[in-house]
Amino acid sequence: MGLIDLPIIGYMKRNQITWYNSKIFSIFYLLYSVLAWITILIVQVIHKTDYDNDMLTMVVHVIVPTFCGLSIIYASLTNKFKSNWIISLALLFCFIAELLGALSVYGNVAIFIGCHICLIIYFLRIKFFTKNDLIKLIPILIFFLAYVLFCFLWLIPQQTNKVDFIFKLAVPIYGLLLCFMLWRSVCTYGASQWLLYSVASILFFLSDLNVLMEAIVGFGKTDPLGLFLFTWITYPITITLISLFNRNTLHFIDFNKAI
Repeated sequence: MGLIDLPIIGYMKRNQITWYNSKIFSIFYLLYSVLAWITILIVQVIHKTDYDNDMLTMVVHVIVPTFCGLSIIYASLTNKFKSNWIISLALLFCFIAELLGALSVYGNVAIFIGCHICLIIYFLRIKFFTKNDLIKLIPILIFFLAYVLFCFLWLIPQQTNKVDFIFKLAVPIYGLLLCFMLWRSVCTYGASQWLLYSVASILFFLSDLNVLMEAIVGFGKTDPLGLFLFTWITYPITITLISLFNRNTLHFIDFNKAI
């Protein structure tokens, strides 16, 4: 039996499914994502306690940008690319930020602003402003206000070293951008992938707020808040979920029933 006669090939031809939109391709991608997530988590935890290990540092600086780069490829390989290009662009900003971070370029966190702007535009294209949207914004702003008070009334005063002004400024400005992104994702309620948008945005929101706190405490430093571990639990999952936007990944997930 030749490769062309395999049942899966015949099924894909009959249903006009390309290899990059097939179940098998998506399953391999998701398995890769899980493996990458576990590897990143293990290496980061070990790296946190072994700063002098050059091999671990190299692994950290290679695997994270590679993971983001392959997520871009997966997001781009779809028949819906004309409507999905903005997701690929959002992931590109993540890739650039991680690459700059691997090269120890200061300010790479600011690159993530481009990613969040792309996501905001993506959500606005799905569903624009409506009169009922403000109700959904209130709990997000209440949570963010509590976060700001936590940073300025407890976290920053606890630091023995002076906290840079740029980090103090980033807390309200960058945080409000994150709030806007999360708000617009929640407001897509009724769209076929609303649940996916919301979960990804919530994780991204929490992950990046956590990065701001870690920037104040000190990147890579041991602290009682568990910030380092939390970031590397949520961030890879977020990137994977974003790469699934606008794709019915396994062809049997009906997001409409999940709403």
